[in-house]
Amino acid sequence: MNNFAEYKELYHYDSKRSLVINQVTGDIRMMKRLEHFDENVYAYLYANGNEHVPKIYGLYKDSQNLIVIEEVIQGNTFDIIINDKNMPANKKLGMFLELLEGLTFLHNAPSPIIHRDLKPSNIMVTTEGKVKILDYDAAKIYKPDSNGDTTFIGTVGVAAPEQYGFMQSDPRSDVYAVGKMLAVAFPNDSRIQKIAARASSFDPKDRYTNAQELSDVLSKKLSPT
Repeated sequence: MNNFAEYKELYHYDSKRSLVINQVTGDIRMMKRLEHFDENVYAYLYANGNEHVPKIYGLYKDSQNLIVIEEVIQGNTFDIIINDKNMPANKKLGMFLELLEGLTFLHNAPSPIIHRDLKPSNIMVTTEGKVKILDYDAAKIYKPDSNGDTTFIGTVGVAAPEQYGFMQSDPRSDVYAVGKMLAVAFPNDSRIQKIAARASSFDPKDRYTNAQELSDVLSKKLSPT
């Protein structure tokens, strides 16, 4: 059990998010109140840190919500990176490779974590240049014996077709979302467009198996510096 009494609200964004201060240490944190969540996902992220995932400092579950205390991320959302026509291609690709590193961490969990709502607004590039994957409200633990997702949670246009209910989402569902973003980020690069097209194939069997395989292909094909 975490001691939430030591946190004081500084700024109330909305019903789900508040900026808080730890009155003992003086540290500024983000407090989130989640109605939709997989508790096992947050428990794993709390116990296993990664540089591409916001650090979680505390969890508390009441009768309806999961309250999460996590680090404050400052920087730009990924759509700034995707649409920046002046950014060198290798630098932009390097951001995608960092994103795939973060996804590989999730997919390589003992019970793979599927983000399911991977989109530019849920990815941040910090002021230090580090890619962070945010917002795990839609994330779930992959269950090999399940035939489908219980509910559709995701963003239309980026969510993989299988998330609409005809089969269970798996690491290839996150690969689909990355493929969609790659296609937008590199409109004039035929090599990346070909990779993006495979990553976002309608049938999961035609995609790259997971984030690591997609990362290996991008690294081999383009060798960014």
